[in-house]
Amino acid sequence: MNNTTRSQVLIGVLLIIVGVLLFFNTIGYIDRGLWQLLFKMWPLFLILIGLNLILNDTSIWWLVPVLAVIIVLSIVIAAQEGYLDIPDDFEFSYYKSSNQEFHKDTRLLRKIKLDVNLGLGRFYLDSLHKDDMLYSLHSRSLTGRPGVVYINKGSTGHVKLGGTRGLKRLSGIVGDWGLKINPGLPLDVEINAIMGKLVLDFRGLNLNELQLDTWSGVHFIYPGNNNCNLNIRSGVGTVILYIPENTAIKIKTEGLLNKHNFLRAGLINVGEGIFQSPNFEKAPVKINVVLSSTIGKFNVKYY
Repeated sequence: MNNTTRSQVLIGVLLIIVGVLLFFNTIGYIDRGLWQLLFKMWPLFLILIGLNLILNDTSIWWLVPVLAVIIVLSIVIAAQEGYLDIPDDFEFSYYKSSNQEFHKDTRLLRKIKLDVNLGLGRFYLDSLHKDDMLYSLHSRSLTGRPGVVYINKGSTGHVKLGGTRGLKRLSGIVGDWGLKINPGLPLDVEINAIMGKLVLDFRGLNLNELQLDTWSGVHFIYPGNNNCNLNIRSGVGTVILYIPENTAIKIKTEGLLNKHNFLRAGLINVGEGIFQSPNFEKAPVKINVVLSSTIGKFNVKYY
């Protein structure tokens, strides 16, 4: 391989890295903390250019592209720690906005079933403060207004948000979404997402069951202080569960490479991949969780 080809390899690697970072930034997976770190670390890239000039004629010319990848990955990991902070306000970053409200007499309903199919971006879910509305959706995205369908099935109100499952979700939702649900009824939730950031705050809601299936992302979940079941499946991602101090929790983990803080959070190991609160069996309020991930990071935090 001649010097020109080696330089082209380095330029190609750097362009791919920049493209991936810009793509993740566009879909909301990384935040401004990453760019702040990159700007602070700019001397490292001058060093890489200098190393390329020195090593380009040697047998270890490949060291520069490898170092570039390692440095960028390290910066991304460091920035993610800051990115895990939840913003106080929901800030939209795209240009097509829409607001939808659905008024429904909920006195004839006994349960709400929420089915959400997401593409790429950020999704925020919490409770309404109006009893005469079933849901309120605020969005801003590249694809405009999302599709919302309401179906009344007996005493169950079924709300469907977004496109179909699989890759077709990409054409349904790409952007930032804030959904508020009526808090007066038991709630079953199923969310399918490709990649992004989810903030699911059920503290003002009566959550019964959550089914969450994502390919990748950072997810913050507040189950609230109710008996409920959580089934969370993720390809690669971070899941943080915020649990009330006096609520018991039991977690079963499945996956290849998973990091967690369960022992540091006061949970005890009662079996292979199974952790629970010391008082779980006798607790009046119990949260059962199944966490499945190929490569994941799971944390429990109390409030």
